[in-house]
Amino acid sequence: MSKSARPPRSAVVTWAVLLGAVLAMLVFAQIYGEQQRAREVRSIAFANTRLPAGQLRDCLTNRMPLTEAGWARLDGLPPRMVRWNTARGLRITVSDGAAVRRVEIATLGARPLRDQEAEALRRCLAGD
Repeated sequence: MSKSARPPRSAVVTWAVLLGAVLAMLVFAQIYGEQQRAREVRSIAFANTRLPAGQLRDCLTNRMPLTEAGWARLDGLPPRMVRWNTARGLRITVSDGAAVRRVEIATLGARPLRDQEAEALRRCLAGD
């Protein structure tokens, strides 16, 4: 039985460097893309409501096309939670003030809300 020949050490090192460079470029592209997205988002609407923040978040989660897994807590006062739909470039922020909650809608390039998104927002703010 003959053993297959091992590749030369220089070939292994070359492939490792090449794969590492490709991986580094993918990580850089992801980080750069996230930073670009955050810079290009424009607030297009907000509403104040007395509905509980948890009820608003649950309603928006069920009715709006939000794709990120769960709400992310943002630092600062008042307490804020944010959730994205990266494909549609839609960001929703719920700020939990003492007396009122503020729902802010932002989109990439300040695009208007689609009919489905606007209807979902109306229903959630009405407490449906």
